[in-house]
Parts: sequence; structure tokens; C-alpha cells
Amino acid sequence: MLLAILSAWHLYSYFTTIAVGAPLLHLGTIIVAILMTLASLFLRNTDKEISRYMESLVEPIRPQLIGMVCFILAGLHFITIPAEPIFLKMAYLVVVLAFFETAGMANRFLPAISGDVAQVTKDTLKRLLLNQVGMLAMVFALSVVLLYMSLMVVVGFSETWTVALLAAIMILSLAFMTMVRRL
Repeated sequence: MLLAILSAWHLYSYFTTIAVGAPLLHLGTIIVAILMTLASLFLRNTDKEISRYMESLVEPIRPQLIGMVCFILAGLHFITIPAEPIFLKMAYLVVVLAFFETAGMANRFLPAISGDVAQVTKDTLKRLLLNQVGMLAMVFALSVVLLYMSLMVVVGFSETWTVALLAAIMILSLAFMTMVRRL
């Protein structure tokens, strides 16, 4: 759903503002991003020989595919649509971050899904849900802080101490993000 929102947002911005590149380039890039996401999330435990071969190619880079999709979509949006206001671009990146986090969670949970009835208690499900939602909220909040700080550098901080302070906050946010992701 988030990938569909990102694609629709990009196409809307492309057709309503000043943009660079042919429409076929934008549509093709979005289709490639959708195919990469589908391969990362749903190309698992296949039966046919060709699809098993494709799955063996995707398996070593499965987590990186989502990151590449985010990089492709954000790069396409930022480079080819220069006329969009900076805060709309920030909102676009927030949706990209939400897509990255939810797709990462899905990649961790999809292998564990089976048709068997799970013998878990209500407390276990609550603890698991709170753990995942808490991790997602922390990384998301830190990502937004990091993004806001980096945009503040672009928008106008030029004194040496302010740039150093913002860089320190950005490095601290990155350190917290990696720490939260390892929990």
C-alpha cells in the first residue's frame, strides 16, 4: 500500500509540476521498483524449477532489495522533480522511511508464516506486537529527526558550530537507529 502511495505521489508530482525525463522512464522505473519489492517479499518456497532458480538469485540480496527500491524511488523523485517544495519532499521521504520499515518487518515475519495453528498465548502476542511497534516507532522517529536535521543544513545553517552541532545530532540519530534495529 505504501509503495502504491509513493508511486502515485511521484506520478502526480511528475504530471503537475515541472519535471525532467520522459514519462516512459518514470513509469518503467516505478514498475522495476514494484517488481523488486514483489521479488523481495513474495518469491519464497516456490515449486517450479525456474522460479526456484530465481528465488536462489534473490535470496542472498533479499533485505537489500527493499533498500534499493527506496533509493531508486527517492532518487527518482528528488532528481527529476526539482520544483516541488522542500517540505513536500520531506513528507515523501517520511513515506519512503515508513515503506522501508514496514517492508523490513514483513521480510522478517514472512518466513515464519505457516498454515499450522500457532500455540501462543495472548500475552506473547501482545509482547511481540509491542516490541515490533516500539522498534518501528523508535526508528521512524529517529529517521524523521535525522531527515529534518539534514534538511536544516540544506535550508540555511552556515555557521561552523551549527553545522557541527547538526552533524553530531545526525550521527547520534544514526547510532540510535542502528542500536534500536539490533534489539
